[in-house]
Amino acid sequence: MTVLVTIGASPLAYATEAPEVSDTVENAASTPDAEAAPTEPVTSTEHAPPAADPVTEDVAATADADPATHGHEPGPRPTHGDPGPQPTETPAHPYPTPKPTHTDGPGPSPTVKPTHTPKPTHTPEPTTTPEPTHTPQPTHTPNPTHTPKPTHTPNPTHTPRPTHTPEPTHTPKPTHTPTATPTPTPTTHPSHPSTITVAKEWVVNGAAAVPDGEQLDGLEATLLLDGASAPWSTTQDGYSNGDTVTVSETTRVVGLELCEVTRSTIRGATIDGTVGLADPVDVTLAEGANNLTVTNEVECTARLQLAKTVNGSADVSGWTLSARGGDDALAFPGGTSGVEAEVTPEERYLLAEGGGDPRYVPFVDEAAAEGTTASWACERLDADGNTVPGYSDGRDGLVTVHTGHRVRCTALNQAATLRLVKTVDNSGGGIQQPDHWTLHIEPVDAVDGIDTVSAPGSVAGFAVTVRPVTDYYIWETAPPTLGYELIGPTCSDADGAVPVRPAADGRFIVSVPVGASVSCTFLNDDGPAVWRTAKTSNPPSGTVVRAGDVITYTLTATYVSGVEARDVLVVDDLSGLIGVADIIGDPTVTAGSVARDGSTFRWTIPVLTSTETLTFSVLVTATDAAELINSIVPSEAGPCELCRTVHTTVAEATTTTRRDPGAAARLATTGGQAQPMAALGLGLLALGAILADTRRRRFDRS
Repeated sequence: MTVLVTIGASPLAYATEAPEVSDTVENAASTPDAEAAPTEPVTSTEHAPPAADPVTEDVAATADADPATHGHEPGPRPTHGDPGPQPTETPAHPYPTPKPTHTDGPGPSPTVKPTHTPKPTHTPEPTTTPEPTHTPQPTHTPNPTHTPKPTHTPNPTHTPRPTHTPEPTHTPKPTHTPTATPTPTPTTHPSHPSTITVAKEWVVNGAAAVPDGEQLDGLEATLLLDGASAPWSTTQDGYSNGDTVTVSETTRVVGLELCEVTRSTIRGATIDGTVGLADPVDVTLAEGANNLTVTNEVECTARLQLAKTVNGSADVSGWTLSARGGDDALAFPGGTSGVEAEVTPEERYLLAEGGGDPRYVPFVDEAAAEGTTASWACERLDADGNTVPGYSDGRDGLVTVHTGHRVRCTALNQAATLRLVKTVDNSGGGIQQPDHWTLHIEPVDAVDGIDTVSAPGSVAGFAVTVRPVTDYYIWETAPPTLGYELIGPTCSDADGAVPVRPAADGRFIVSVPVGASVSCTFLNDDGPAVWRTAKTSNPPSGTVVRAGDVITYTLTATYVSGVEARDVLVVDDLSGLIGVADIIGDPTVTAGSVARDGSTFRWTIPVLTSTETLTFSVLVTATDAAELINSIVPSEAGPCELCRTVHTTVAEATTTTRRDPGAAARLATTGGQAQPMAALGLGLLALGAILADTRRRRFDRS
């Protein structure tokens, strides 16, 4: 007979071989008297059976109700160390209570020493009694007084093996078989290799994600696995499924002060959805490859600053600077030099300017595209305003500001300088100085805001800021000046001569290149003073005069050419008049002064610019035949054309009276008037003789 004892949740099978038991005993189990059959008293209380375990009862009930075994023939189950199957049904004949063998089980069963084993009132017959294929022999089989037949013994899925089964001193007829509490066995999983790969991608301003390595220069991130750095997108092995890896990162923005990492997330592998990576994330690895992706979201702006500079002294605040992008681009407000605003990254902006000093023109690079009206110098700036190498734009008047960059574009406006210089060459005797002339500059075509500039001439000259590549008139004026010839103007800059064109009105035209400084010199050279002298007389030279006649002499000094003649000296020789004539009064001059120096008159003229005269008269005193000669002393400075006059006299008769041939006739016609007239004439002759003698003596003394 086989007895199954349920311990805990699993039936404990005790398989033993027992001798045949009489039918009396078997039938007694079904009679009422058997219920009251006494058992051998047990005095020890320590063997008292414990109270019924409700858990055990529930498990047993569950086992009875198991549809997998109830009403069907259960299969054999081997016990630990027993290669044969374990029968699950009890034989029809009673069998002594066996000493249980060791079977698989979670732990020891409690030691039960029952104090009383009541007879069961009824032991139902099992519906089937399968024959065991093998009944192992127990190590010891006690002889119980009665072993009830179970109504049903389920086939458990697992039979725990008690670690110790106590041997009772006797075998009572049990009313209850306690069930041992099982000790669960820890669940173990097989170890399988795992790997982890973490990729990186960047999203800038909501654009499509790009993998690490293709992001903006300056966006950097370092992967950390369990706090140690690891390369992105590189498979890391040495892990097992179930391992936990802490994933984190560090980010840096270098040189992109207008960019900020606003969010970091991680997804993939065993992560449910997408989670933030502001703090480290623990990832439990699954078997095999675990692929994760970390996404950094970055917000960047771009800024543009416009500046103005000039190569002169103009006020840069006079210009208005502006930039214009496409229809969808951020608008640039514009303003004066230094204006700055946010612009759309990677958008092409057209740069422009307005107003300002009209003498300045925008700089245009020689390599600029055709049609460019102004070239700008654009450079990238760092947070401190320093230039970042490697960026250049604006040559064609357009600029693109890259994402996260700050760019400054500067417009250069250039003027030119025109200097007018005045020099004078007075080697010919001129005395004029440069400031005797006034120099002038004026645009050929009128330009609003540009006026005529005039200044006195000087050797240093005066400089004027002019609009480059623009025609200007240049000329000089002066009071009427004799003898100076204008040479020039001649113009030049650092590279050599600059062309000068004569204008129809006597002025000159010059154009100054962009950024150049041109100097134009007006030279005035004095020509040598040229003048002449001459002498005339009344009566003219060659006339016969008599004592008592008056001769008037006139000397002229005449400017001919060159500068004005200065300190002109005219010398008149009087030696040819001595003894034959007397000077009447003092000479008179129209310019300068005259002085008697022995037998000469010295006439000095400070400045001779026209014709000047000296006049004096003499009284003829010669009674004998003589010549009255007056001449100018020749001079290289003032050569003489008519330098000499000559008059002659005849001797007077002392005994013969000279008579007019027509006197008789005149006297005849006058009648009685002839005698008085003759007496008057004689008287006048006598008086004239006296005066002539007096004059001769005075002239000789002088």
